[in-house]
Amino acid sequence: MQAEYTLLNRRTIIDIFIGDEKLGKHVLSNGNTLDISMPYLSGPQICTLAQELGCPLEYAWNGGGMSRWQYFKTVLEYCIDHQKCVLLLTRLFQRGQFTKILEECTIDEVDNVYELCVNRVLKIINDELRLGGNALQFVNGRCELHPIHEDVPVYVPLIKTISYEEIANLSEQAMKCIERGDFQSALTKSRTILEDTFAYVIRQKGEEPGNKGDIKNLYMQVKDLYGMHADKDMDRRINVLLSGLEKIVDGIRDMRNEYGDAHGKGLPKLKVERHHARLCVNSATAMAEFILSVYMKATKRNV
Repeated sequence: MQAEYTLLNRRTIIDIFIGDEKLGKHVLSNGNTLDISMPYLSGPQICTLAQELGCPLEYAWNGGGMSRWQYFKTVLEYCIDHQKCVLLLTRLFQRGQFTKILEECTIDEVDNVYELCVNRVLKIINDELRLGGNALQFVNGRCELHPIHEDVPVYVPLIKTISYEEIANLSEQAMKCIERGDFQSALTKSRTILEDTFAYVIRQKGEEPGNKGDIKNLYMQVKDLYGMHADKDMDRRINVLLSGLEKIVDGIRDMRNEYGDAHGKGLPKLKVERHHARLCVNSATAMAEFILSVYMKATKRNV
């Protein structure tokens, strides 16, 4: 079946994979218009992805290198030769890769907009693949080619779950952004770590996350559902730590909003340096792990 993946090795499809093709527009609840596409992949990002898959592709920082689509073509050909196409495609379609596209969405919009982007991309690509008798399908978190006659849906959304491994994965992605000097993406991923964790433990209580798309509101909902308010009978030092959690949420929310110009109009633009970004990611990671452990204790299970 790996030979069939050569069908993807054409410029029109590669341009979709690297985010160059806009496949429509969607109006968000805040009135802003979002382009439906795959996430934009820069040359360095493509090379980083290649190296993670074992392809020794280096970016030409001093100029004279290939175009972005040629870098991606090199990665795709490597994956075809080494039977890693499913790994490559699955990585491309993971929700974590769509962070920048989804950053303006409220908590209620994120899943729908993500599914909209994935479905639109798959439809456009499959229109090109149809004559070859194959279709690209994203099912149970795995993206691969199937013969059209197989009774498999093109896309089946996963129920979003959070584990220590998932938190560590998001944290690692954020740290890679810092290594590239992309501090804004690191702050966005820090917020995503908290937002996804809060939403997950809220849903495990049979409720839906609040519709304001504000991580502070989500945290307050978590506190109420899991009884995390300060207790006069608890050790003072524990109460001090718990009160600090709220400040972490406020800090991450405000840093992301002000650095990204989402809010804070009239305020000086926040200057974030590498060590600030690392603090933000590490704080979000530590808090998310704590919230998950609270959920585990409440439900007496391992995650």
